Amino acid sequence: MKKFARRCDATGRGMNEGYVVGDGELYFSEKEHLLEHLRGLDWVDANGNRSADLTDDEDIMEYFYNEDYYYYTEWEEIDDEDETSTIFISKKIEVLNYKYNGTWYEIHVDATEERFIIDVFAEKGKITEELMNHFENVIKEI
Repeated sequence: MKKFARRCDATGRGMNEGYVVGDGELYFSEKEHLLEHLRGLDWVDANGNRSADLTDDEDIMEYFYNEDYYYYTEWEEIDDEDETSTIFISKKIEVLNYKYNGTWYEIHVDATEERFIIDVFAEKGKITEELMNHFENVIKEI
């Protein structure tokens, strides 16, 4: 079983390096997941600049970094003696390839009795709430 220092809040996967929001309120293993989170915020800094007005990824990253909203770190090798900060990832996942309205989707499903969607990846386009509802119904019928 592989050990990880933290779990990514976007993917649920273990991580030993990545972005930390605040004092550990959120963890993101990939820049794209952090950016998705940051784009959903509407902050105004001391100079009156609004984060929601920014469109460039690097500008958004710089804005929130300068506001001390997040930082990037690597956790050192996990000490086998210290189990308190260790997360064990052992999950059975089904990967379903599903074509809907001409687009292929890869759906990751928790394969335990609960059977819930962990993640969805699209060949093209966005994953909407309507799509997620459709996929949840498909998973219930399997």
